[in-house]
Amino acid sequence: MGIRILIILAFGFLTASCAQTTYKASTYRQTVTTQIEIIANVPSEVRLADRAIGTTPVTFPFNYEEEVDRQVKMANYWETNPGGAAALTVLSFGFYLPFSFITAEPTSEARPAGKFVNNRLTLRLSADGFEPLEHTVEVKGEGKTVLNLSLKPKEK
Repeated sequence: MGIRILIILAFGFLTASCAQTTYKASTYRQTVTTQIEIIANVPSEVRLADRAIGTTPVTFPFNYEEEVDRQVKMANYWETNPGGAAALTVLSFGFYLPFSFITAEPTSEARPAGKFVNNRLTLRLSADGFEPLEHTVEVKGEGKTVLNLSLKPKEK
């Protein structure tokens, strides 16, 4: 009975000693830019939060933030050479452990989390003889967004 327990413990020990672990190390934000192109049915002045953008058709960059998760991967392994492995196998009567408790240099990888911050903007269009138009758009990492907007004539 004692031998079985030792074998199970040794197997568990060996299994745990060669492992690869991935964990989320941190989250940070990076700047994302989307080109906003505005086309209207009539030449219109475009404003964004009291800032004049231009007259349609107009294209301008919009900057916002995207959350990014930094994933770190750590692995335990032991690099050997064939001569050393053969010698250890003979000296240990065939019981050679190609494992190490010393972790290899960790590698990291950035993965977009799909969460965007400050990615909503409200545009105001105005033209003589037409009702002003307010339009809100939410961007999510697109390279370019085209908005075709129509202003309605003022009622007389």
